Parts: sequence; structure tokens; C-alpha cells
Amino acid sequence: MVRPRVLLAVCGSLAVVCTLGLGVLMWQAPGVPNGYSTRDTIAWIILGTLIIGLLLRVMRIALIITDTGIIIRNYGRTTIYGWSAIIRVNYTTDSDWVAVETTDGRRTLIQALATSEGKQTRQVHAELVQRVNSKGGEPT
Repeated sequence: MVRPRVLLAVCGSLAVVCTLGLGVLMWQAPGVPNGYSTRDTIAWIILGTLIIGLLLRVMRIALIITDTGIIIRNYGRTTIYGWSAIIRVNYTTDSDWVAVETTDGRRTLIQALATSEGKQTRQVHAELVQRVNSKGGEPT
């Protein structure tokens, strides 16, 4: 499984800070004479939960390489491609992520392989190209 290390570290840290901040806020708010009202407290809980949920959603990004193909877990959806369905794997400095082009005309970005990750992205890209070339698809 390949995951973007910097993104995981930043989002994980922010999720911990938000959780701790929300906990301190809830600990201080209700009992203080000049604290938040019940409506404000509920609003803070909802807002904090949404922010933490979004951060955890971002942290699920991954690329899983299997013997039969790849599983791409991006922000919004998970996509599964067999090796024979992949035509080429593109890595350019013009794009922020590596992209996979498939036989059905789709181009899917692999958000787990950000160009900002540098060496790790280039290594995984080279491995993907080698597997696509050996198991089907066009040479890239």
C-alpha cells in the first residue's frame, strides 16, 4: 500500500489538534458562568466533527498494488482496475499526481502518488509502468 507521507502527517496532526481543542472547549464551555450556551456548544461539536471527519477522509487516500491490478482510493471514490484494463501510467511535472489511462477512455488520477513526494512517487511510477508493460497495456 502506497500512501502520501506528508499529507498523512499533516492531516493526522491537524485531526489530533482539532480533537484536543474540541475536548478542551467542551470541558470549559458548559460550566463556566460566561461560557457558551447549549446551542453554541452543539454548533461547536457539529463543526468540529465535520472538520475531523474531512481530515480522516483525506487520510484514507492510498494506492494498493495487487497481483490482479490496482486499487485507487482517492478523496471521493475507490476505483479498481485490472492490469489488462490499464493502457498507460503517466507521470509528468505538469500534473500534481500520477495518472492512469484505461481501455474505456478514462483517465484517473492517483492522489496517493503526488509529485511533491519526489523519490517515492518516481519509484512507484516505475514499478507501475513495468507491471503494465508486462501484464498488458501499451509501453509508456
